[in-house]
Amino acid sequence: MGKTKKTTFKVFDYMHCDDFATYLERMSAKGWYFKEWGAGLVFEKGEPGKVSYAVEVFPKAKETDLRPEPNTKEFAEYCEAAGWKLIDAKQKFCIFQKMNENAIDILTPEERVQNSWKSTFSGATISLLILYGLNMVLQFRNLFGPMFSYGIFSTLSLFNISVWTILFLNQLFKVLYAVRAKAKILKQIKEGRDVYIGNNKSGKKIWSGHTFNTMILLLLCLLLFVMLEDRALVIYYIILMVITFSFSIILAKKRPDAVTNTAIQVVFTIVYMFLLLMIPFMIFSDRRESRGNIENLENVPLLVSDYKVSSDEIDDISISLEKNILGSKEYYWVHGEESISYEVYRSKYSWILNRIWEDEMDKSKNESKTECSGDWEAHIAYRNGIGDYYVRYEDAILVFYEDVDTILEPGQISIIRDKLQLR
Repeated sequence: MGKTKKTTFKVFDYMHCDDFATYLERMSAKGWYFKEWGAGLVFEKGEPGKVSYAVEVFPKAKETDLRPEPNTKEFAEYCEAAGWKLIDAKQKFCIFQKMNENAIDILTPEERVQNSWKSTFSGATISLLILYGLNMVLQFRNLFGPMFSYGIFSTLSLFNISVWTILFLNQLFKVLYAVRAKAKILKQIKEGRDVYIGNNKSGKKIWSGHTFNTMILLLLCLLLFVMLEDRALVIYYIILMVITFSFSIILAKKRPDAVTNTAIQVVFTIVYMFLLLMIPFMIFSDRRESRGNIENLENVPLLVSDYKVSSDEIDDISISLEKNILGSKEYYWVHGEESISYEVYRSKYSWILNRIWEDEMDKSKNESKTECSGDWEAHIAYRNGIGDYYVRYEDAILVFYEDVDTILEPGQISIIRDKLQLR
């Protein structure tokens, strides 16, 4: 015996309400009849037949409505008198089934397009557009600002930029599509043509912005998994996604009233943002940056004792590593009888190294410098007045500091280059 119910996860925008109705009619032709909203769209099995649906956008409803609220039920009573029965409602969508062959249209074409337009340009839509845009600008500003060398090689930084950019562009496309669609439909009304609010009347291939958005985010999550070497952090985000998905499924099935749903959403958002931003920052950042006495120095490529006579005693070490598809940044600070610190930037993209080099030169612009490119066999190299070195290669940059004023000998430089693989 086959299954008698099934759930699909199609999601439609308000400016695609007729696409929504077309989809439901196609399902009925296959013997699946829409029953209600649950985790998705719930259908019941029956004999294939032809059912006429009307999907109307009710602007007085709220985005937090997960079931028909009093004002929606009042609207449904009006529609039932016109020959249309409300099957279910969620957010601003109301799904009606035609019960009378002589049923009149629920709304005029002008009212339908205005309702879809107003609901698309609701406060939630504009708020999200502004929120996504501001976060995208902030992420780009942080990346290409004074902290460029810290963010450009951070996988999480690139991931955040990608997510906010995709969300913004998708929301912007949704708004621009609504503007274009409204103008097109109003022209059709003026010309006396049939009005269809959507983009494919045949229903054979119905595009959904939500589906596109979800696919892009899933691809970005996959990219994060490939790029991020800290598998514990990847697993943490996967768990967080599962929790979020499970929460949305439970909420969709329980369908609390609008007031309760709003309160739940506010609490969940606060908790979610804490889990998304603060926990990884507090816990997992220590995995890429460590400080303290290190028993095993194999992770430190260069010690003072490697290139000159010095005590092997180490009091403290700090290591910071960042790596992604654009390159890497390594920072080491070794404190002992003599202390050194060095940063090595590596990338196959010259524009990245050019920007980092400009930033380093800008930070040291007031220092007197001596050119020493030949000693380092580099494109360009400088030594300042206190023995710090700035060295630029084709695919790497070295910034080398020592706590004593030292002029490195060619043999010492050769050892440093070998240890740091700057050949």
